[in-house]
Amino acid sequence: MSQRVETTLEQLNRAVHDVMPPNWYRLHLEWASIGGTDYFIEHDVEVHDGRIYEGYLLPAVVTSQLHQLRAVIAEERGIWPLSLLVTFQHGSRAGVLVNEHGEVDLNASGKAAERQIVPTEEQRPTIDEWRRELHLHPRDEATLPDWWRERVNGIPRQRMPELPSWMGRPMPQTLADAEAIPERVTPGQAWIERDPGCAEILEAVVAPLMSRARRCSDDELDALFGRRGCAAQQAQRRALAETVVSRGLTALESVPAGAIMAALRQRARLLRIDEPEDTPESRKELVIYVASNVLTCRFGKLPLNWPVK
Repeated sequence: MSQRVETTLEQLNRAVHDVMPPNWYRLHLEWASIGGTDYFIEHDVEVHDGRIYEGYLLPAVVTSQLHQLRAVIAEERGIWPLSLLVTFQHGSRAGVLVNEHGEVDLNASGKAAERQIVPTEEQRPTIDEWRRELHLHPRDEATLPDWWRERVNGIPRQRMPELPSWMGRPMPQTLADAEAIPERVTPGQAWIERDPGCAEILEAVVAPLMSRARRCSDDELDALFGRRGCAAQQAQRRALAETVVSRGLTALESVPAGAIMAALRQRARLLRIDEPEDTPESRKELVIYVASNVLTCRFGKLPLNWPVK
């Protein structure tokens, strides 16, 4: 970092110190300026007792200093940064991370949206802002990322990344895909088919689950197939599993108590939860566990690191 950048960063640091509340401890500030539009992506103030004030309003002098810092960095590096992440701490020097090539991916509120599904009309910066930014601060072919070239050509961000494969096949995306999968449980849960208690549940719930899935709305199917992200998929899978609880509980009535207890313990070990008791609630959760695995097998499951949560 050149002396001029350090000097400009220190001027920004002093400006921030001048406007912070008396008990402040740390400020994380992520800021972007695209095509003449400023985005305060993150500006949360942490105070000494650990509380965090989200979206702390910063005065125009701080914005002015951010623009100055961006210009100085551009002059030094020969390329205009797209965003800056600056960390301030009471009584200390500021630190800065510079983003020159990564897309600034925001929603209509100007907040980070890497893990959100954002309709095209709500994506920020807009396509026009990306075009203006390139006009204001031109780049050659070597420094213009492919994604930026797409925005200039009018192509918005994709709402979802490409779905991964599932059990050696393409991720199912239609009811026909789901019904074509011959397995009833995922490979890692094959014990369900061998366990006396779970096997009875399995026999009782597979057909009703698929029948209920055929009556799902388009929104429900979007969630079930993972097109709305991990949380929506998990919630829809649970909701569908709950529709066959009564059938699973009826099936358990013919299973010896010892076999039911063994199934409950196996589920507890896999989920790393406390030693279970044989109660109506624990039996219900066992049915939901088996039914959810059937749905996972047939409809797929997004990985834990999937960018849309």
